[in-house]
Amino acid sequence: MSNKIKLRIQKLADKPFQFDQINQKCFDKFQDQAKAGNYEVTYARKLPDKSQKQLGVVFGLIIGQTLIAFGNLGNDTSYIIKSNRPSGIEVSPELLKEYLYAVCPIFDEDGSRVTLSKMDVAQANKFIKDARNYISAEWSIFIPEPKKIKLKDGNRDRDVQKGA
Repeated sequence: MSNKIKLRIQKLADKPFQFDQINQKCFDKFQDQAKAGNYEVTYARKLPDKSQKQLGVVFGLIIGQTLIAFGNLGNDTSYIIKSNRPSGIEVSPELLKEYLYAVCPIFDEDGSRVTLSKMDVAQANKFIKDARNYISAEWSIFIPEPKKIKLKDGNRDRDVQKGA
């Protein structure tokens, strides 16, 4: 039994702090198994994780940047499958997405592979990190951290992570 627990709670306007059902169960189990003694409780406001929409934008930018690199290097589908014979078939965004889902799989609780639209934010963050690492290691294409990717929005840059 660990002597530490990390939980997330939510504070709504004009209401007390509330655990969600899973965190409440974890807290109850921790409390039941805790040894007598003093415990420290710290509350800190956690910044929200990237939203599903932001993660979709980041994944789109990863796909786009990879395809630009492939185009600049003259890589076709033979490069992905490590064939010595050029195929002459351009790597499409759909093919690259499916390939990344296959080599960086995320599974749901039933053991089925899920795509970004069905992932929760934690799974999506892991998938994007895995995809960036794979692209870098396998194809030597640098994909910057999402917070470093800038979108041109008229005359100003907009930070993807902050959505500002």
